[in-house]
Amino acid sequence: MASAAAVTYAGRRGATLRFLASRQIIEAAEVAHALKVMQQHEARQAAGRTIEAEAREIGK
Repeated sequence: MASAAAVTYAGRRGATLRFLASRQIIEAAEVAHALKVMQQHEARQAAGRTIEAEAREIGK
């Protein structure tokens, strides 16, 4: 039969592993969101550059 200390240790270990796993999931979601925002920002900047280049050619 397991001692109370072993059960407590196992419970704490399991809780710690669940906590660490949840932190990794949250961090992955934050990184995915940041990447999406960065790509959207870059796309907007690229679209603006295209419009500026076309305006310069029309003005020639």
